[in-house]
Amino acid sequence: MKNLSKLFFLIALLLAGTAKAVIIPSLPYNLTNGSVADATQVMGNYNTIVTDVNANAAHNGVNTDILSLTGLTTPLGLQYGGTPVYEGGTATLLASAYTTGVTNPIGFGLTTGNMVIFTASGTNTGPATLQVYLTSAAPLVKLNNASTIALAPKDIITTGVYVAIWNGSQYELTNPSTAVSGPTAATDSDIALMSGGTGNIIRDSGILMASVAPLNSPAFTGTPTAPTAATSVTNTQIATTAYVSAATRTPLGIGSIVQAGYQSGISAGALVSGGNLAIVYGGVVGGGFNFRAGGLDSLSGDWQALQTLPAAGGGTTGITGLFQRID
Repeated sequence: MKNLSKLFFLIALLLAGTAKAVIIPSLPYNLTNGSVADATQVMGNYNTIVTDVNANAAHNGVNTDILSLTGLTTPLGLQYGGTPVYEGGTATLLASAYTTGVTNPIGFGLTTGNMVIFTASGTNTGPATLQVYLTSAAPLVKLNNASTIALAPKDIITTGVYVAIWNGSQYELTNPSTAVSGPTAATDSDIALMSGGTGNIIRDSGILMASVAPLNSPAFTGTPTAPTAATSVTNTQIATTAYVSAATRTPLGIGSIVQAGYQSGISAGALVSGGNLAIVYGGVVGGGFNFRAGGLDSLSGDWQALQTLPAAGGGTTGITGLFQRID
């Protein structure tokens, strides 16, 4: 009987609590001190307690009994099943500052990882700040690869819904409106074009990865081109067909022989037209030996020496040269 009295006393304390969380609305019998209670009354109250507790109290451990906690004044921590996501409603824009109303759930704080969802009341024209209800205003930035940068005009547009995460010193806007969206269609194994400003994929380039030549031992197809070097270049630069043609001119067929030179009375007018071989009688011009002045210069086209014969007795005025026209 004493134990039952203690139980009823504890139940009375429960009943004295707030009416918002009533588990046992009332007991069928009102027992007072000094009165005699029969077993029917005691068991009636006891059975009411058992029934109401089983029906109205939340079960121990993991359960689905608690559907809402409207009486909380401090949000639950993540370790207790709380959430880092808060709804800020409409964020009003004044100059470059966005400000939300009271959050749902209430109690948003500047804790790293907390995020707020808000609807913008206006479009930004440049860098902006965000103030979530009664917290301090802080810069609102966006990600740029591994760093953050200030917002650009129209990163936030009127009636757009945005998510901002507190990173410990400022808010990071996760979905700016000017971010480049991905392609609507793409081909497997094609090269993607990236945005240098956001790091996002712009579109499919239309170039298949397998069609690109590697740097190491590329196998070109079609008609590849390259810059043409001067014929004096002797380094490891690629030699184009134009370079090879200029460096190794092709001799023409022998055809008829033409003669040109200073001596033996042969003049340019006496040359045989169309010849591809020339016998040139050389001489000293300006103190140096020269086959060209008055000799090859009187012939059209380009020429290369095939053979030079020294003059009799080692002189310079009787040297003879055999030249062939080159293409």
